[in-house]
Amino acid sequence: MVKYDVVVIGAGPSGIFLARKLKELGKSVAIFEKSNNIGGRLATRRFKNHTFNIGVNSFESTVKELNEMVEAGIENETLIRDGVQIRAKDSITAWTKGLVENIEVHKKAKLEKLECGENENILHFDGHESVASKDVVVTIPAPQAKEVLENSGLNASSFEKVTYKSSIIYMVELEKELKDLKEFHTLQHVKKDNLHFYLLEFEEDWNEKSKEDLREEFDEIFKPIESYVHKWKYAKVDKSISSDHQFDFKSNSIYMAGDYFFGSDMDASILSAQNILDNVFYVQ
Repeated sequence: MVKYDVVVIGAGPSGIFLARKLKELGKSVAIFEKSNNIGGRLATRRFKNHTFNIGVNSFESTVKELNEMVEAGIENETLIRDGVQIRAKDSITAWTKGLVENIEVHKKAKLEKLECGENENILHFDGHESVASKDVVVTIPAPQAKEVLENSGLNASSFEKVTYKSSIIYMVELEKELKDLKEFHTLQHVKKDNLHFYLLEFEEDWNEKSKEDLREEFDEIFKPIESYVHKWKYAKVDKSISSDHQFDFKSNSIYMAGDYFFGSDMDASILSAQNILDNVFYVQ
């Protein structure tokens, strides 16, 4: 069985930041991500030969730790500064891929259960063989983390307090420009060869409608040439919890990070990761 000093669960901003810093400390570290993509909501999709950043489209940062990663993106020309805003030059995924270039990352590996031992934890995955690690940092959304922790026999009731707002992304090709979008928010608009390509976001309470049903409803409204729907169930934290809960499972060498401890944005994700570094790994 492969053994690591630290396993990071989730390849979003906090997971990437932690893995980079832990490697700088000389730790053997690996990220395990359940999807086939790196970056969490820092996500890019190709639609009709156009690149759309379907999650975080641009952001601001006042956190110096995040700015270190931003500067790396500016240096390799994957990010640009637009006033106080930071945005992708083309694909925001190109930035996140560059950040993990020297990090061991396993995709399509969903954590199912932890076996907590005195000196190490055994992690069992769907899509990957089990591994061992002294420390584990879980950076996935609170409901997913709660499920894994409770499957592992740990009391994660505190994480029930975290709530999220969802969003629906609708990519569409149209023959004419949109004038009245009502509840839709335009994230990107590209015009080419008398055709219009839009990336629209629609926020609502999470429902059980499938992507296919939503696409059918939206297509009835917009009458597109072609369209695509993506759903973000955990788009934005609506209610966070105290950062004290990051260390609820410290006795098991399991730590929690994510944007639901310090707020609801990218800075919050990085601050939660830095909090673990300051209180655990920098004092070992």
